[in-house]
Amino acid sequence: MYEHATTVGGSRETGLPCHSVRLLPQREDVYDHIEELTLHTRSEVCTVASADLRCTRTVEQQCAMARRWLRRGLTVRLLVDRKAARDSRAYARLQGLCRDGAQVRLADRTPGNLLICDRRQATVFHSDAGTGSEAVLIAEPHVVSTISMFFQQAWADANDLDEYVGRPVELSIEEQRLLWLLVDHPGKDSARARHLGVSLRTFYRRVAGLYERLGVSDRPETALVAQRYRRGPAAE
Repeated sequence: MYEHATTVGGSRETGLPCHSVRLLPQREDVYDHIEELTLHTRSEVCTVASADLRCTRTVEQQCAMARRWLRRGLTVRLLVDRKAARDSRAYARLQGLCRDGAQVRLADRTPGNLLICDRRQATVFHSDAGTGSEAVLIAEPHVVSTISMFFQQAWADANDLDEYVGRPVELSIEEQRLLWLLVDHPGKDSARARHLGVSLRTFYRRVAGLYERLGVSDRPETALVAQRYRRGPAAE
Protein backbone atom coordinates (compact mmCIF):
# COMPACT_ATOMS: atom_id res chain seq x y z
CA MET A 1 0.00 0.00 0.00
CA TYR A 2 2.94 2.32 0.60
CA GLU A 3 5.85 2.89 -1.72
CA HIS A 4 9.54 3.71 -1.33
CA ALA A 5 10.30 6.46 -3.85
CA THR A 6 13.64 7.57 -5.26
CA THR A 7 13.64 11.30 -6.01
CA VAL A 8 16.24 13.80 -7.16
CA GLY A 9 18.81 14.23 -4.42
CA GLY A 10 18.47 10.75 -2.95
CA SER A 11 16.00 8.16 -1.74
CA ARG A 12 13.29 8.59 0.83
CA GLU A 13 10.05 7.01 1.94
CA THR A 14 7.03 9.02 0.92
CA GLY A 15 4.89 7.72 3.77
CA LEU A 16 1.82 8.19 1.58
CA PRO A 17 -0.49 5.75 -0.20
CA CYS A 18 0.98 4.96 -3.61
CA HIS A 19 -2.09 6.29 -5.41
CA SER A 20 -1.62 9.69 -3.71
CA VAL A 21 1.90 10.31 -5.05
CA ARG A 22 3.16 10.10 -8.62
CA LEU A 23 6.82 10.55 -9.43
CA LEU A 24 7.55 12.32 -12.71
CA PRO A 25 11.25 11.87 -13.48
CA GLN A 26 11.13 12.91 -17.14
CA ARG A 27 10.77 16.49 -18.35
CA GLU A 28 8.19 15.54 -20.98
CA ASP A 29 6.15 13.77 -18.31
CA VAL A 30 6.22 16.89 -16.16
CA TYR A 31 4.68 19.08 -18.84
CA ASP A 32 2.22 16.39 -19.92
CA HIS A 33 1.01 15.87 -16.38
CA ILE A 34 0.79 19.60 -15.67
CA GLU A 35 -1.47 19.95 -18.69
CA GLU A 36 -3.50 16.94 -17.56
CA LEU A 37 -3.74 18.22 -14.00
CA THR A 38 -4.84 21.72 -14.97
CA LEU A 39 -7.23 20.38 -17.59
CA HIS A 40 -9.57 19.32 -14.77
CA THR A 41 -9.03 22.46 -12.69
CA ARG A 42 -12.27 24.39 -12.25
CA SER A 43 -11.42 27.44 -10.18
CA GLU A 44 -7.85 28.40 -9.27
CA VAL A 45 -4.23 27.72 -10.13
CA CYS A 46 -1.56 28.85 -7.68
CA THR A 47 2.04 28.58 -8.76
CA VAL A 48 5.39 29.50 -7.24
CA ALA A 49 8.42 30.27 -9.39
CA SER A 50 11.67 30.62 -7.48
CA ALA A 51 13.62 29.77 -10.63
CA ASP A 52 15.46 32.30 -12.76
CA LEU A 53 12.79 33.88 -14.97
CA ARG A 54 15.45 35.18 -17.31
CA CYS A 55 15.61 31.69 -18.82
CA THR A 56 13.65 32.49 -21.97
CA ARG A 57 12.41 28.97 -22.67
CA THR A 58 11.21 28.44 -19.12
CA VAL A 59 9.42 31.79 -19.01
CA GLU A 60 7.72 31.30 -22.36
CA GLN A 61 6.41 27.91 -21.29
CA GLN A 62 5.19 29.22 -17.95
CA CYS A 63 3.52 32.27 -19.49
CA ALA A 64 1.90 30.20 -22.23
CA MET A 65 0.40 27.84 -19.67
CA ALA A 66 -0.77 30.73 -17.49
CA ARG A 67 -2.52 32.39 -20.43
CA ARG A 68 -4.28 29.16 -21.32
CA TRP A 69 -5.56 28.97 -17.75
CA LEU A 70 -6.75 32.58 -17.91
CA ARG A 71 -8.58 32.00 -21.18
CA ARG A 72 -10.51 29.22 -19.46
CA GLY A 73 -11.63 31.68 -16.79
CA LEU A 74 -9.41 30.32 -14.01
CA THR A 75 -7.97 32.50 -11.27
CA VAL A 76 -4.19 32.47 -11.67
CA ARG A 77 -1.94 33.48 -8.80
CA LEU A 78 1.79 33.58 -9.45
CA LEU A 79 4.27 34.06 -6.60
CA VAL A 80 7.73 34.99 -7.85
CA ASP A 81 11.10 35.57 -6.24
CA ARG A 82 11.56 39.34 -6.06
CA LYS A 83 14.88 39.08 -7.91
CA ALA A 84 12.88 38.45 -11.08
CA ALA A 85 11.77 42.10 -11.11
CA ARG A 86 15.40 43.20 -11.40
CA ASP A 87 15.55 41.93 -14.96
CA SER A 88 13.72 44.24 -17.37
CA ARG A 89 12.70 41.42 -19.73
CA ALA A 90 11.33 39.21 -16.95
CA TYR A 91 9.55 42.19 -15.42
CA ALA A 92 7.93 42.99 -18.77
CA ARG A 93 6.70 39.39 -19.04
CA LEU A 94 5.22 39.56 -15.55
CA GLN A 95 3.53 42.87 -16.38
CA GLY A 96 2.04 41.24 -19.47
CA LEU A 97 0.56 38.46 -17.36
CA CYS A 98 -0.94 41.05 -15.01
CA ARG A 99 -2.55 42.84 -17.95
CA ASP A 100 -4.02 39.52 -19.06
CA GLY A 101 -5.62 39.08 -15.65
CA ALA A 102 -3.15 37.09 -13.59
CA GLN A 103 -2.35 38.06 -10.02
CA VAL A 104 1.40 38.39 -9.54
CA ARG A 105 3.23 39.01 -6.28
CA LEU A 106 6.92 39.24 -5.42
CA ALA A 107 8.39 37.62 -2.32
CA ASP A 108 11.75 37.91 -0.59
CA ARG A 109 11.68 34.14 -0.21
CA THR A 110 9.56 31.60 -2.05
CA PRO A 111 8.59 28.11 -0.82
CA GLY A 112 10.23 26.23 -3.69
CA ASN A 113 8.75 25.64 -7.13
CA LEU A 114 5.24 24.27 -7.01
CA LEU A 115 1.80 24.24 -8.60
CA ILE A 116 -1.51 23.94 -6.72
CA CYS A 117 -4.81 23.30 -8.49
CA ASP A 118 -8.11 24.02 -6.73
CA ARG A 119 -6.29 23.25 -3.46
CA ARG A 120 -6.91 19.59 -4.29
CA GLN A 121 -3.69 18.57 -6.02
CA ALA A 122 -0.13 19.88 -5.96
CA THR A 123 2.96 19.44 -8.09
CA VAL A 124 6.27 19.90 -6.24
CA PHE A 125 9.42 20.36 -8.31
CA HIS A 126 12.78 19.07 -7.16
CA SER A 127 15.20 21.53 -8.74
CA ASP A 128 15.59 25.21 -9.59
CA ALA A 129 14.74 24.58 -13.22
CA GLY A 130 11.09 25.38 -12.50
CA THR A 131 8.32 23.65 -14.43
CA GLY A 132 10.76 21.84 -16.69
CA SER A 133 12.36 19.65 -14.01
CA GLU A 134 11.58 16.40 -12.19
CA ALA A 135 8.52 16.58 -9.98
CA VAL A 136 6.09 14.78 -7.70
CA LEU A 137 2.32 15.03 -8.03
CA ILE A 138 0.49 14.91 -4.70
CA ALA A 139 -3.21 14.28 -4.15
CA GLU A 140 -3.18 13.33 -0.46
CA PRO A 141 -5.59 15.90 1.09
CA HIS A 142 -3.66 16.60 4.30
CA VAL A 143 -0.39 17.17 2.47
CA VAL A 144 -2.00 19.36 -0.17
CA SER A 145 -3.70 21.35 2.59
CA THR A 146 -0.34 21.94 4.28
CA ILE A 147 1.30 23.01 1.04
CA SER A 148 -1.62 25.37 0.35
CA MET A 149 -1.25 26.86 3.82
CA PHE A 150 2.42 27.65 3.18
CA PHE A 151 1.48 29.24 -0.13
CA GLN A 152 -1.23 31.38 1.47
CA GLN A 153 1.19 32.64 4.12
CA ALA A 154 3.88 33.44 1.54
CA TRP A 155 1.24 35.18 -0.62
CA ALA A 156 0.05 37.32 2.31
CA ASP A 157 3.63 38.38 3.08
CA ALA A 158 4.46 39.25 -0.55
CA ASN A 159 4.02 42.52 -2.46
CA ASP A 160 1.95 43.15 -5.57
CA LEU A 161 4.20 43.48 -8.61
CA ASP A 162 3.65 47.20 -9.30
CA GLU A 163 3.58 48.05 -5.60
CA TYR A 164 6.99 46.49 -5.06
CA VAL A 165 8.62 47.84 -8.20
CA GLY A 166 7.10 51.27 -7.67
CA ARG A 167 8.68 51.66 -4.23
CA PRO A 168 12.01 53.44 -4.77
CA VAL A 169 15.13 53.19 -2.68
CA GLU A 170 16.11 56.52 -1.16
CA LEU A 171 19.12 57.85 -3.09
CA SER A 172 21.50 60.60 -2.10
CA ILE A 173 21.89 63.68 -4.32
CA GLU A 174 25.20 62.28 -5.59
CA GLU A 175 23.63 58.92 -6.40
CA GLN A 176 20.78 60.59 -8.26
CA ARG A 177 23.23 62.67 -10.29
CA LEU A 178 25.08 59.50 -11.25
CA LEU A 179 21.80 57.79 -12.13
CA TRP A 180 20.75 60.53 -14.55
CA LEU A 181 24.24 60.71 -15.97
CA LEU A 182 23.98 57.03 -16.88
CA VAL A 183 20.43 57.24 -18.23
CA ASP A 184 20.14 60.63 -19.92
CA HIS A 185 23.67 61.44 -21.10
CA PRO A 186 24.82 59.48 -24.16
CA GLY A 187 28.51 59.01 -24.78
CA LYS A 188 31.45 57.23 -23.26
CA ASP A 189 32.00 56.46 -19.61
CA SER A 190 35.26 58.39 -19.73
CA ALA A 191 33.26 61.53 -20.52
CA ARG A 192 30.86 60.79 -17.69
CA ALA A 193 33.79 60.37 -15.30
CA ARG A 194 35.19 63.75 -16.40
CA HIS A 195 31.75 65.29 -15.87
CA LEU A 196 31.89 64.13 -12.26
CA GLY A 197 35.51 65.11 -11.87
CA VAL A 198 36.68 61.61 -10.94
CA SER A 199 38.88 58.95 -12.47
CA LEU A 200 37.36 56.24 -14.63
CA ARG A 201 38.19 53.67 -11.95
CA THR A 202 36.36 55.70 -9.32
CA PHE A 203 33.44 56.17 -11.71
CA TYR A 204 33.07 52.41 -12.19
CA ARG A 205 33.29 51.86 -8.45
CA ARG A 206 30.45 54.34 -7.93
CA VAL A 207 28.39 52.73 -10.69
CA ALA A 208 28.84 49.33 -9.04
CA GLY A 209 27.66 50.81 -5.76
CA LEU A 210 24.62 52.34 -7.44
CA TYR A 211 23.76 49.01 -9.08
CA GLU A 212 23.87 47.35 -5.68
CA ARG A 213 21.62 50.03 -4.16
CA LEU A 214 19.07 49.74 -6.95
CA GLY A 215 19.21 45.95 -7.18
CA VAL A 216 20.15 45.95 -10.87
CA SER A 217 22.99 44.44 -12.86
CA ASP A 218 23.29 46.48 -16.08
CA ARG A 219 22.36 49.74 -17.85
CA PRO A 220 19.02 48.57 -19.37
CA GLU A 221 17.77 47.53 -15.93
CA THR A 222 19.00 50.85 -14.55
CA ALA A 223 17.00 52.75 -17.18
CA LEU A 224 13.87 50.83 -16.20
CA VAL A 225 14.31 51.48 -12.48
CA ALA A 226 15.15 55.15 -13.15
CA GLN A 227 11.49 55.81 -13.98
CA ARG A 228 10.79 55.71 -10.26
CA TYR A 229 12.98 58.76 -9.70
CA ARG A 230 11.80 61.04 -12.48
CA ARG A 231 10.84 63.74 -9.98
CA GLY A 232 14.24 63.67 -8.36
CA PRO A 233 17.12 66.00 -9.27
CA ALA A 234 18.84 65.13 -12.53
CA ALA A 235 22.51 65.25 -13.25
CA GLU A 236 23.73 68.74 -13.88
